Amino acid sequence: MIENIISREEKIIWEGTPNKFLYIIGPVYVYLIAVIWFLFDWNFLKLFMTPDNYAGDAGGFQARFHTFFIVFILVHLAPVWYAILGPIFRIFIVSRIKYIITNRKIYIVSGILGTDILSVDLENSGEASISVNPVENVFGVGSIRLSRHHFISSRNSGRYNKYTLKHIKEPYEVYAQLNEWSKAAKASHSRL
Repeated sequence: MIENIISREEKIIWEGTPNKFLYIIGPVYVYLIAVIWFLFDWNFLKLFMTPDNYAGDAGGFQARFHTFFIVFILVHLAPVWYAILGPIFRIFIVSRIKYIITNRKIYIVSGILGTDILSVDLENSGEASISVNPVENVFGVGSIRLSRHHFISSRNSGRYNKYTLKHIKEPYEVYAQLNEWSKAAKASHSRL
């Protein structure tokens, strides 16, 4: 698919994919938030679901309130659902993610049902930044964030995450090479 988009003058100089495990688990802090959120909601659920709350309810008001409350809690548990369903969703996506750097552009290929291709001119990638969090450091990977405003996308999404080469091997080396490739691309563009 990407071969149809890369022009004849472009040569692939680096290809990579994210670390599958880290991509699937996603941000670790989400699980901490989900556990705290669940414990908070669980205490409320226990409080309202005691059998004493149903005693003497002739009109059924309390039963209707409990039904509403259970539905409310299920919706209120959204961060917990995200922590559970997020990795399941990412399992289907991770095998489709590919990062490609050519002598002219950076491409991020992804998508679950179709194929999304984001691209940025290599000469504009000088605004990139590198991030290696403690979990990535354990696995020997890191992420390179590219400047969002330079991207061209078929769907103009404002999500910053999409503009990141996530969990790639040898992030410092790739980042250093990216800066060199960016300078070379700027130099060749200024000669035109």
